[in-house]
Amino acid sequence: MSTKFGLGRGLSALIPGAPAPVTPPTPSDHAVLTVPTERIHANPLQPRQTFDEMELAQLAASIRSHGILQPLIVTVRADGAYELVAGERRLRASRLAGLATVPIIVRAGAPDDREKLELALIENIQRADLNPIERALAYQQLQREFGLTQEEVAARVGVSRSGVAHALRLLALPADMQDALRSGALSEGHAKLLAGMEDAAEQRAWFDRILEQRLPVAAVAAGHRAPRSPANASASSHGDPNLRAKELELQRALGVRVAITPQGSGGKVVLTYADPEELHGIIRAMTRGR
Repeated sequence: MSTKFGLGRGLSALIPGAPAPVTPPTPSDHAVLTVPTERIHANPLQPRQTFDEMELAQLAASIRSHGILQPLIVTVRADGAYELVAGERRLRASRLAGLATVPIIVRAGAPDDREKLELALIENIQRADLNPIERALAYQQLQREFGLTQEEVAARVGVSRSGVAHALRLLALPADMQDALRSGALSEGHAKLLAGMEDAAEQRAWFDRILEQRLPVAAVAAGHRAPRSPANASASSHGDPNLRAKELELQRALGVRVAITPQGSGGKVVLTYADPEELHGIIRAMTRGR
C-alpha cells in the first residue's frame, strides 16, 4: 500500500487554484507517486543560480532522519522521464542523502516553457533562504519575461509593491557591492541605503567604511542624512573641477565628506565627521602603513 503525503502549505501558493487533495487519490488528480531519483531531470529553466553546499548537507541530514515532507512537483516528458517544476533543492539533498526514490506529484497537463519558468521563479522567490540579489533578479525576470508591472509581480509572489521596488533598486549597485550582498558581507539594510545614494563617490566611500569599520545600518543612515556644514557648501561651490576631483579622491580614501577651500596660494581641507567612530576611521585611514 503506497504512502500518502500531505501537500504542505507551499503548493497552493505555487499552483494557484489547485484543487484540494482527496482521499483516496486517483491517477488523474494529486496522487503521490514514489519514483527513482535518476528518472527525475532538473528544470532547464531553473533561475536559481547557487545552492549552498552546507545548507544542502543540513537538508540531506534532515531527510535521512525524517524523509521528504513535501513531494516534488514534476511533469512527464515525451520520453517518459520526469522533469522538475518545483523542488530542485529537495532533489539535490535527497541524492546527497543517498535516497534511491523520492515522492512526486505529477502536474496535470504539460506546461510550456514560460509557465515552467514562472512556477520555478515563484517557488524560488517564496523560499526564505534566497539572498537579496537572487530575489531581485527573480523579480526582474518575472517583469521581463511576462511583461509584469511591479504591482503585478508583488501580487504574484505575495509581497508589497514597495518591497519589489526596493529589491529592484539593488540591481543598480556596482558589481562588487552586489557580490558583497550575495556573500553576506553586506546586509540588505546597508545595501538599500547605498542604492539610495546618488553620488557614486559617496556611495563608494560609505561601502568601504561599512566593510572596514563594520558600521551598523543606523550609523550609516544618520551619517548619510546629516546636513552639510557651511564649509562644505561653500567649498562645493568653488567651481574648480580639479579641486572637486581632489575632494572626491579624498572622500573615497577617508570615507567622510571633504571640502577644499582655496586661499591665495594655499588653502584648507575640512573633514566632516558625524561621530567619534568616524573620527577614528579618519585617523586609521591617515595613519595606515605607518
